[in-house]
Amino acid sequence: MQPKFFWGSCVVTAAFLFITSPAQADIGFKQVSIGQSQGLGGKDVPTLEISPLWGLTISFIKTNELVQQARISDPSRVLLDFDSPLAGGGEPRVPQLGVAGRGQAGATVIYLRQIGEPFKLPTRLTAKAKKSSKIPLTIITTDRSNQRKLYQFLLVLGKDTKYSTVEIVPDSFFARPVVAAPAPPPIDIAGLFAKGLALATQKNMIVPASPLDRRLQVLQSMLQRGTSLEAAAQQTNVPMRIVQQIMQLQP
Repeated sequence: MQPKFFWGSCVVTAAFLFITSPAQADIGFKQVSIGQSQGLGGKDVPTLEISPLWGLTISFIKTNELVQQARISDPSRVLLDFDSPLAGGGEPRVPQLGVAGRGQAGATVIYLRQIGEPFKLPTRLTAKAKKSSKIPLTIITTDRSNQRKLYQFLLVLGKDTKYSTVEIVPDSFFARPVVAAPAPPPIDIAGLFAKGLALATQKNMIVPASPLDRRLQVLQSMLQRGTSLEAAAQQTNVPMRIVQQIMQLQP
């Protein structure tokens, strides 16, 4: 498929020539979240580098969106092509510069290629913009509910990159996994009761060898064997208020 750039009633058509090399296997993928490419949360517009050798592929496959429009500010230096005709309502009534491939189907992949010898087009750009290595790219897509979404990128030309494909992915791809808070260590009931009972005896709060003292000693032994606090207090006939007072006595 050949990309088209519209200027007035003139249509410039260009074909892609992709250069292959054994080193291409070293080129990888880059992922950009939907939120970042839409500028949500005050995020900067993502910068995408286009290698003169590899070009750049932008994929919306993982977002389940169809590309409706793709506009580049300087089509004399970057060519656009698509994996199929674009989604939308047909050709624009007034041909516009940098609008590529509107159709009736639906594209999910955009191919960009830097032009070695820029076309001589009346782009109406300032001299500074024509010399800049950065070119804005705007993409409009539609999702499954036919809602339109706007994406913006800043293309950087003439720079070697470590990726040839950029995948637009849902924000959930970058969500950090929720890590459950570590469970608090189990309370050593038997240890706490033993410390409290020793402190109560030291402060003469309990009469040694008294019936209460003997019941408390039995209760402590039951706790050390794994009996619950409530069951041990009930079986030794020690009131829970006394048990709680002893548990609160800690060095």
